[in-house]
Amino acid sequence: MATDNALSSQLSNPTTTTSQLSNPITTSSQLSNPITTSSQLSNPTTTSSQLSNPTTTSSQLSNPITTSSQLSNPITTSSQLSNPITTSSQLSNPTTTSSQLSNPITTSSQLSNPITTSSQLSNPITPSSQLSNPTTTSSQLSNPITTSSQLSNPITTSSQLSNPITTSSQLSNPTTTSSQLSNPTTTSSQLSNPITTSSQLSNPTTTSSQLSNPTTTSSQLSNPITTTSQLSNPTTTSSQLSNPITTSSQLSNPTTTSSQLSNPTTTTSQLSNPTTTSSQLSNPITTTSQLSNPTTTSSQLSNPTTTTSQLSNPTTTTSQLSNPITTTSQLSNPITTSSQLSNPTTTSSQLSNPITTSSQLSNPITTSSQLSNPITTSSQLSNPTTTTSQLSNPTTTSSQLSNPITTSSQLSNPTTTSSQLSNPTTTSSQLESKSC
Repeated sequence: MATDNALSSQLSNPTTTTSQLSNPITTSSQLSNPITTSSQLSNPTTTSSQLSNPTTTSSQLSNPITTSSQLSNPITTSSQLSNPITTSSQLSNPTTTSSQLSNPITTSSQLSNPITTSSQLSNPITPSSQLSNPTTTSSQLSNPITTSSQLSNPITTSSQLSNPITTSSQLSNPTTTSSQLSNPTTTSSQLSNPITTSSQLSNPTTTSSQLSNPTTTSSQLSNPITTTSQLSNPTTTSSQLSNPITTSSQLSNPTTTSSQLSNPTTTTSQLSNPTTTSSQLSNPITTTSQLSNPTTTSSQLSNPTTTTSQLSNPTTTTSQLSNPITTTSQLSNPITTSSQLSNPTTTSSQLSNPITTSSQLSNPITTSSQLSNPITTSSQLSNPTTTTSQLSNPTTTSSQLSNPITTSSQLSNPTTTSSQLSNPTTTSSQLESKSC
């Protein structure tokens, strides 16, 4: 398995391991001491994958997949914070997340065990979002779309904080979430055992990368290469680090998250053909936030950041796993990840042939980060963030879950994650032939 770190690319020793096996694969980097990687970039950061032929990443697992979101057990999203957390990311251009597909797309995830998303913080958190223009979430479809979620147990979204939390995002222009598809696309994930992504930090770590020009991490393949792991036995695609650095900022001290809106927020769906949106819940959905100390999470962006995927023909990306996929990062020392961006950051994947992304899971997917000290993540936006989905042919988005999904982050020591980039950084993978 290959891992690209756009914001931390200067390491004194290599930490990348790839393996293709008929038995379980494990990709891990174990670090026993603090890592310091800082990335200061004077040019833009770009993460793109260009494929001239169909790429196939498939994982077929021992349990079924359905294009629906049926949950037999509760989905729980909780954040428990005992100390202040600050999450900030400063971007000088707007952030755009878009996917343009010229053929039909199907996105489905079937999970037979719980997915859990939780963040536990030991100091106060402040969530705030300040918007100077309206935020719009719209989906335009030219053919019939069916979106259904069937839940047999309650969905619970709760944040338990022992100190005050502030969540703020300052936007000077509207935020748009859109996806444009010209033909049907299929995105599915079939997993027979749980996928686990966790980062446990017990001591402070510093991860930074200082770059005066764009940093490019690219893999160019002219013939079929295996950037994925397909296994007939329990496969584990994980990065297990005993003192790792993550590109995400998960900290266990004061966090600030605030939301201030100066213009209206609009959520619209425009459909030119029959659309069906149904949600069947057999138990209650609960969203709670308990805060005892202040947390601050702010996002300030001055120019747009664009994450786009353009597909001209159907692409198939599948991962077949008969046992759980586990991605964990365990850190025993403090981590500091900072990135300052003065120009837009672009993450794009361009595919010229059909792409299919599917993963079938029969057991729980778990994404957790455990931190015991303060987290600082802030993003300041001065221009609009756009995420749009435009579909010209019928699209189906469904997720069937038989057990809860859990994502948790536990922080035990102060971590600082910041990104200072003066120009974008590019992490790209170009494939000219099929990948599997």
